[in-house]
Amino acid sequence: MGGGSPLYSSHLPLSPLQHGAVAVLSSIGALLRHGQLHTMPQRADLVAAVGETTGLYAVKLLHTRMKKDAVGQRILAERPRITDASTSHCWSLPSHTFGGAYAKFMGSRGFHADDRPPDEELAYVLTRMREVHDFWHVLFDCHTNVFGELALKAVEFVQ
Repeated sequence: MGGGSPLYSSHLPLSPLQHGAVAVLSSIGALLRHGQLHTMPQRADLVAAVGETTGLYAVKLLHTRMKKDAVGQRILAERPRITDASTSHCWSLPSHTFGGAYAKFMGSRGFHADDRPPDEELAYVLTRMREVHDFWHVLFDCHTNVFGELALKAVEFVQ
């Protein structure tokens, strides 16, 4: 029924049909509130599921580029994480700073950096992409609605 052998301990392989179903249902679920569709996603976990089921090619491409770059190699070796603990000081920063704006962005949406557990190397790259994705929201002042997410996907594609 699934899509092959697990790649790491917590990996659950999916078939192409299952990937499609997860992507479609997660998209709808992220936008559904009280039985009505909205343009502002409310479920970060479902938004992440859409990215995970539709973005494997981009993750592999980014992973390859990181392995060829000195800074990318260092990030893969050290695996720094963006966590609630590592960003807790951002709450005390002025809102016009990047850190203060990041804290406001995450807090106002109920997002937590710790919602993104680490795994093996490709899963780490995906986790890192999702962590940095929230930075892009702040830097580009993109909302978490469909249009903002599409704009950031375009930025990520160019990256």
